[in-house]
Amino acid sequence: MKNVSVWTYPWDLHDLGPDAAIATLAAEGVDTISLATSYHAGRFLQPGNPRRRVWFPQDGTVYYRVDPARWTSQEIIPLQADIVESEGDMLSRLCALRETGGPQVSCWTVCLHNTRLGMAHPDHVMRTAHGDPHSYALCPSSPAARAYVTGVVAEIAERYAPDRIELESPDFMGFDHGFHHEKDALGLLPEDMFLLGVCFCRHCMNRATHAGVPAEAARARVADLLDAAFARELPRSRFPDFP
Repeated sequence: MKNVSVWTYPWDLHDLGPDAAIATLAAEGVDTISLATSYHAGRFLQPGNPRRRVWFPQDGTVYYRVDPARWTSQEIIPLQADIVESEGDMLSRLCALRETGGPQVSCWTVCLHNTRLGMAHPDHVMRTAHGDPHSYALCPSSPAARAYVTGVVAEIAERYAPDRIELESPDFMGFDHGFHHEKDALGLLPEDMFLLGVCFCRHCMNRATHAGVPAEAARARVADLLDAAFARELPRSRFPDFP
């Protein structure tokens, strides 16, 4: 059976009222609410919101009630958004409405794209061939980062029992992801973006070495290619067939 779902934010449902919002969506054939349950920062223009026309949510938080006891042994732990305490647990509300005939519930969960956590845990973010951190991207090769993602998914699944969980950014993010005020002053080509997005953090280097990959030689080669790109006068592809 085909489901029709709409991505939604908890603050919008708080301001519109979940009952009114669900009724409006149901009239358009929507039978599933996909609620942001883990999300990053942004600037949101919300012309239909009666209370928050422009909104800047907290960076890198989760929109459900976190059980601190589940996280005592973990290095990277989720931060419960302030709005959950001040305005209520919208995920719990939607799950309760589902049990009385409301729409199905999907949890839209951002995984490794988390600048707040990246800044707090620099040993677990992606890094370029020169060792520079991608602070917006926890690295999937990091055991602590994987434990964070699997822990969030398990907590949501076990405590709320949604109909489904959608995973966003569970993998390597790359360099061109849309960070705040990105500047390169160079004119990056697709091949440059690719090379800047290859991760050489210690976790990736260790895994590559254990798999028989000459990790240090690969890192040095990518660094040389990037240095050549940084030194050129005009953008000119060295790999014309690069997609």
